[in-house]
Amino acid sequence: MDRDSLLKLIENGAEIANMVFAETDWNDLDLSGAVFRNCTFLKARFVETCFEEAVFNDCTFKTCGFPRSNLQSTTFSDCSFFDSQSGAGGDFSYAEMRACCFKHCNLSTSKFRAATLYEARFEDCTAQGCDFEKATFSHAIGGSARHVNTNIHMRASNFDYANFTGVSFEGCCLSECSFRQSSLRDCDFKDADMTETDLGEADTAGACFDGADLRGANLSGFLLTELLSFDRMKIGEAQQQDVLLGLGIQVFD
Repeated sequence: MDRDSLLKLIENGAEIANMVFAETDWNDLDLSGAVFRNCTFLKARFVETCFEEAVFNDCTFKTCGFPRSNLQSTTFSDCSFFDSQSGAGGDFSYAEMRACCFKHCNLSTSKFRAATLYEARFEDCTAQGCDFEKATFSHAIGGSARHVNTNIHMRASNFDYANFTGVSFEGCCLSECSFRQSSLRDCDFKDADMTETDLGEADTAGACFDGADLRGANLSGFLLTELLSFDRMKIGEAQQQDVLLGLGIQVFD
């Protein structure tokens, strides 16, 4: 299908279904509000493409990139971005992804470097080895850097081995997620909901956990001595042994 035919279908509100797009040129297209179902995209580049409020259901992306694209309020449900042959995921570097939603997606090894993810949602996703270097989950209110709101929702998703170095999660919901062996160095988890998370062997050096709710979390290898601060951090009684072992204190009944 050529570009003009595709745009005409989208303008008419038609659903694009059961199609394969191989090495198609999507650059600079405005595909706002498009609906794709059960489509496959092979080696596609969506450079500065506008997908605002678009919907992708049961779609497969292999070796695809979305650098500097507009994915505001875009929804991806039951989609896969991981190519098992190359071991590469999707590239969302520098993309505008405010209020973007991923549900039941495989995002393993995807790159979100410097992407704007304020109000984004990750629900029941596999996202092992993803790179969120310099990604931002914050938004300056009223254009003033003094009033910054941080908001991202991550629930029941696997972020093992991912890189979140220096990212702020202040006040965010991260419940039931796994961050095993992830880089959480210098992250800000102030007042974050981290209930039932798995932080096993995660690198939390220099991280702030002030007011964070870690009740029910796996804190194996959690070292208070390496944290920036943990004032008012919440844990359950059953977690005290893991925390005290990190301080070299043995606990006896």
